[in-house]
Amino acid sequence: MDKFLQLAVYLGEVFTAQPLRKFVHGFHFLDKKS
Repeated sequence: MDKFLQLAVYLGEVFTAQPLRKFVHGFHFLDKKS
């Protein structure tokens, strides 16, 4: 969950820095622990 929160904070910073931006590509890869 921590990685998802980091991604959300980063996207918030991008939209703050570039208010005219409509979308951002964000990728979150999950690893399954056996």
